[in-house]
Amino acid sequence: MALISCPECQKLVSSSAASCPNCGHPISTIGRTRHDDSNEVVKDKKRGLPMWVAIVAVLSIFAVPFGVAQWASINAPNNISVPQPTAQPTVSNKQINEDFDAAIRAAGGQPNAEAPAKEVMVHYEVDCTNFSVTYTDETGDIQQHTACKDHWGLQFKAKPGQFLSLSSQNNNDWGSVRLRISVNDEEVKTAEGVGPYAIGTCSYTIP
Repeated sequence: MALISCPECQKLVSSSAASCPNCGHPISTIGRTRHDDSNEVVKDKKRGLPMWVAIVAVLSIFAVPFGVAQWASINAPNNISVPQPTAQPTVSNKQINEDFDAAIRAAGGQPNAEAPAKEVMVHYEVDCTNFSVTYTDETGDIQQHTACKDHWGLQFKAKPGQFLSLSSQNNNDWGSVRLRISVNDEEVKTAEGVGPYAIGTCSYTIP
């Protein structure tokens, strides 16, 4: 309850009174209206306070980390030394092989045991009516046959890297001589000579 001025006689009366006791002017309606308006102002003020606090709190959440980051960047030392990686000792291929061989020996094996080279089948062939032939055999030695007739052939096993050579001469005053070298049934070299006492020769190194 509050005291208000009567709008008619300006005397102080209670805001809850129905009428002014001095002049009889109605009071209760005016008092309640003013009292309600006052309460609305107070409520508006109370409602506005939490919103202001919330805005300040949100700004603080973003402002504090930013300020800390700026302070750290300003006060960070300019001459930061970065540790250099330590050079690792190098190990030669020879040392690696020696260590590997030692490990094989410790396990009871044979170090650096090379697999045997795979052998291939070599085939020499010569066609002529009357001829002589010279060739390298499976051991690499040079061999020769004379007075061969029509067809001559020889097969033997050889290893990769071996040099093969075959030559032949026609013993007649006219004719032709044909030579072939095959490895594993695949023809790798051919030669032919035509004319009196014609000569043909071919060679090949097994890969």
